[in-house]
Amino acid sequence: MEGGEVGMSDSVNSGRNITLLASKGYYLLAHEAKEARRRRIEEKRQRRQQEIQEQQEIEWKAFQDARKRCLEDAHLINTMEELRFRETLHSKYSERCKAHEEEMEAYTARVVSDEARRPMTLSPLLTMTRAREKCLASARSYDEAAKMQALFSRLEEYEHQTAEEQKRQVVEGKIREKWKEIDKRSLSSYQKVFFEQQLKQLQSAEKMRAIEANLRHKASEMAVSHYNQRQALHLPLLDIRSSSKAHKLRGSRGSQLKQKVNGDHYYVPSLCDMYGMFLEHE
Repeated sequence: MEGGEVGMSDSVNSGRNITLLASKGYYLLAHEAKEARRRRIEEKRQRRQQEIQEQQEIEWKAFQDARKRCLEDAHLINTMEELRFRETLHSKYSERCKAHEEEMEAYTARVVSDEARRPMTLSPLLTMTRAREKCLASARSYDEAAKMQALFSRLEEYEHQTAEEQKRQVVEGKIREKWKEIDKRSLSSYQKVFFEQQLKQLQSAEKMRAIEANLRHKASEMAVSHYNQRQALHLPLLDIRSSSKAHKLRGSRGSQLKQKVNGDHYYVPSLCDMYGMFLEHE
């Protein structure tokens, strides 16, 4: 701004000198002074135009490089967050599955134990056979009593086998029902993990869209600012507005973004450069 003020002062003084020469009748000198003044103004404008062009090219190069790195870093951060989130979810799911297995083992042992302790009820036929055996033995019909005894043994073995089979079926039935209940809970846990992962991915995608939108907004601001800077070379009133602090900030978005991703004084390597190898395994 100081250079602009000096230039403006020189221009005003030069204009006064030309007017003074003309007022005294030195028209040729006034014409030459006017042409010299015009050439100086044009040379300054061209130099300034070249400076602005070079500066804007530097800003755009810095912005594009910093934008690329900013998006890479944001993508890597989101990916690492998703991985940590997924590991946490899967760890919790594995713990639930282990708890379900332990619950099933304990339930199976309890059901088997309960059924093993349940007494077997003798059928009326078995009771009648035992009574008939004793009656025949009392009547000294030992041959018939022996037959009844053998029949009782066969009936008792059959009823024991039948009772054991019934217990086995009861145990298997209860275990099947328990498995259905646990499978239902496991499926619910898995669906919860799946939906939470999907939600996390949507949130990560939304973050990336917000970052990209912000970068597009900054690029648009800088483009408008640069356009105004170029136009200000021909429109003096616009030069005042383009010299404002806010306008200069919008025009230097490239330097600002570069400083943000690289740090204030020291270069910070890109996260992709440091951790890119891990992403290849993903």
